[in-house]
Amino acid sequence: MRKVRSATAPRSALVQKKHRVIGVPNLKHISTSFAERQNLTMRMHMRRFTRLTNAFSKKLENHAYAVALHQMFYNFTRIHQTLRVTPAMAAGVTDRLWDMADIVKVLEDWEADMATAGTTYHVERDPIGEGFHIRIQTRYRTTPSRFGFKTVADAEAFIEAQRAKHRPGRRRKSEAA
Repeated sequence: MRKVRSATAPRSALVQKKHRVIGVPNLKHISTSFAERQNLTMRMHMRRFTRLTNAFSKKLENHAYAVALHQMFYNFTRIHQTLRVTPAMAAGVTDRLWDMADIVKVLEDWEADMATAGTTYHVERDPIGEGFHIRIQTRYRTTPSRFGFKTVADAEAFIEAQRAKHRPGRRRKSEAA
């Protein structure tokens, strides 16, 4: 919205006129109140957005994660008073009420997917001598081959152990402690 002076109004009076910038919005829904309400909700729910505080994010990445976690909670687990359901349920995105365990599962699935994204393992015979090695290719970097497998079964067991490290719900003992 921008303030403009009406032709019939006195020079000091300003009138707000709504005009669309992009798309075809419903004019009765154009208001800064919606954005300001969202800002207030974030400020009230997340300590890092309150004013005059030392609870800030040291890294932009952590700040983005905190906002994403808040949005997941707000839209999928919090029942809104006026809707009587979550916004995700009202929009038809989901048909059930989520809890924090569901959000954690989504996060773990994403982490597992990112850890193994594009990773392929190729078992090959060693060019010199007996045995096999594994050539590992990832989407992001090249890792050195792993040598010293006497049989193909040994190499495949190693590959399965590598994949099991990144499955959700199967944390290594060093991470659990």
